[in-house]
Amino acid sequence: MLITTKVDMDRRSPMGSILLGGLIIILAPQMISAQAQQGTPNPTSGSTSTQSSNAPAFPVSSGDLLDIRVFNTPELSAQTRVNEQGAIQLPIGGALSVDGLTADQIAVAIEHRLIERDIMHNPHVGVSVVEYATQGITVLGEVKSPGIYSLFGRHTLYDVLAAAGGPTQNQGPTITITHKNDPSHPENIEVHSPNYSAIQNAKVLLPGDTVMLSRADVFYVVGDVGKSGAFYFQNGQPLTVMNALSLAGSPNWSASIKHASIVRKNATSTELISLNIPDIFKAKQADVELRAGDILFVPGSLFKRVSVSAIPGLATGLATTSVSSALLR
Repeated sequence: MLITTKVDMDRRSPMGSILLGGLIIILAPQMISAQAQQGTPNPTSGSTSTQSSNAPAFPVSSGDLLDIRVFNTPELSAQTRVNEQGAIQLPIGGALSVDGLTADQIAVAIEHRLIERDIMHNPHVGVSVVEYATQGITVLGEVKSPGIYSLFGRHTLYDVLAAAGGPTQNQGPTITITHKNDPSHPENIEVHSPNYSAIQNAKVLLPGDTVMLSRADVFYVVGDVGKSGAFYFQNGQPLTVMNALSLAGSPNWSASIKHASIVRKNATSTELISLNIPDIFKAKQADVELRAGDILFVPGSLFKRVSVSAIPGLATGLATTSVSSALLR
């Protein structure tokens, strides 16, 4: 029984203020409860899919394993694999073609099938991809174990590189990601960028994507050094003349370190950059940064070689003369 009483609500009246305050205190819990009930969605109303937001929006194909969950109806929930015709067999409802559909779209299609067949009036279906059988993430280039990796669920660039054994020491400056659903717009990630670690953990990859690790650029150190040959700009890191000499085992004792040079090929010509290594070491000359294809040449000193070889020869000659004189006596 509802009893209503007319109360003077004039704010200027003391009695009205007291009655108004008491009325708010009495009705406040009921108003809050009513608002909470209105704001809570009813699981038995509407036709909205309960698909998890973590499921990748990627089309399924034959061989993929799906997990179907019908709300509050375990007899209609099951795991099923997409057959060669691109269809799945529902526990109740027959075969349903799902080839080329995403998990969300499959959930909606199953809801419509249950309604059409008069199996359920208001179904709520969630679908997730348990296994992509025919598609994986391809990792190529400068990784220790290139290949195709079937990584299920949500995975990042960091996970994919870890699965491939990590990059080699000859990794270049960029990683190129080609997404299967948008192959015409590949992404290039700079390895030596300051926030590279954050990018690795934030970049989400999906089955069908391709990851290519570039090979490092090459420069050459030749001449009178401990180890001449080709060297890599590892991880795209810049290298200077002093860095290059350290990798090449430093100049030999017989090297003419004041007359070193860099041979650099430009688009239309070849440039020769003279270097005085002792001055670079003393910071009297700038330590030149090398570029891809540069040739660092450290010549040998003819004077040093002749001087060192002449002394033993002279000593040998004197010794031979002494021995010969002794024998002739």
